[in-house]
Amino acid sequence: RFMECLDFASVPKLNGWEAAKEYLESAAAEMVKEERMTEAEMELISLYQVYRFLDTEEAGRMTEAAKKQLLCSEQPFVMSLPACRVWPRTESEEPVLVQGIIDVFWEEEDGIVLLDYAGDRVCQDYTGYTVYGDLLPQAIIDNNYKYRMQRKTN
Repeated sequence: RFMECLDFASVPKLNGWEAAKEYLESAAAEMVKEERMTEAEMELISLYQVYRFLDTEEAGRMTEAAKKQLLCSEQPFVMSLPACRVWPRTESEEPVLVQGIIDVFWEEEDGIVLLDYAGDRVCQDYTGYTVYGDLLPQAIIDNNYKYRMQRKTN
C-alpha cells in the first residue's frame, strides 16, 4: 500500500540511507495524516526496503515517468480468456472472466515497462504468477491503457 500511495513524481534524489529515511518518514507521516494509510499499516512497512527499491534504476525510471504523467499504478483489468489459459490442467475453451490489478507500469520510448510488487520486494520475472505472468501485458493492451496514457498528457 505504501508504494501505491507514494508520489513518485515528488521523490527526490536520495543520497544515502539517512537522507532517504528522513524523506520516507515524512512521506509516511503525510500518508497517515491524509488517512491514506493507518498507523497500524505503517508499522508493517520497512522503510529501509522501500529505500533499497527507490535506489534502483527502475525506481528512477518510475520517477521520470511520473514527472511526465506516464506512470500508471493500481490499474484494474478485466478480460475474458479460454479456461485452458487460466487453468492449464483443463482443455476447456469455455470463456472465464479474469480480473485483477496491475501494480505499476509506464511507457518509455521503446515500449511499456511493467513491474509487480511482490510483498517486500519487486518481482520482474513473474514466475510465481502462473496465470498473471503472461496475462499482465495482454491486460494492458486489452484494457486500452496506452490510449488513456496518451490522452492524459494532452
